[in-house]
Amino acid sequence: MFAGSKNCETMSLITRRDENGKYHLEILPELENFPSGDDKADVTRVNQRMEQSVNAAPEQYMWLHRRFKTRPDKNTPSFYKK
Repeated sequence: MFAGSKNCETMSLITRRDENGKYHLEILPELENFPSGDDKADVTRVNQRMEQSVNAAPEQYMWLHRRFKTRPDKNTPSFYKK
């Protein structure tokens, strides 16, 4: 992992656009003890930061990746078709 090999501080950024089209940047505190040596825990922390970023303005997230192409039940509606 780059952060560990280069002894970098790892920070997260949240960007969002307000109703006037102006962009705002929020810089979150660095991830302490990162990487920890526990890859699963580290990935979980990064994913939690990503989730925090999306939840800040979910309507502005680019929902292009069709992660949920298949559904467990064929009668369950698609996330991508309205």
